[in-house]
Amino acid sequence: MQNSTNFRDFYNDDNNILPIDKAKIEFEVDLIGKLIDARESKGLAQDKLTIVPSENLDAV
Repeated sequence: MQNSTNFRDFYNDDNNILPIDKAKIEFEVDLIGKLIDARESKGLAQDKLTIVPSENLDAV
């Protein structure tokens, strides 16, 4: 393992993060981005999410 000078170098070095782990990280980042986009498209602020009732709460 060589010393990385920044996160991008570290992240892109397959000796530090396996490609399968990188794929999982990128999937999760994309999913979070889509959740944020959906929230913003509905005009909901992050701090207001706790007061929005879930229609599917009874199914849980």
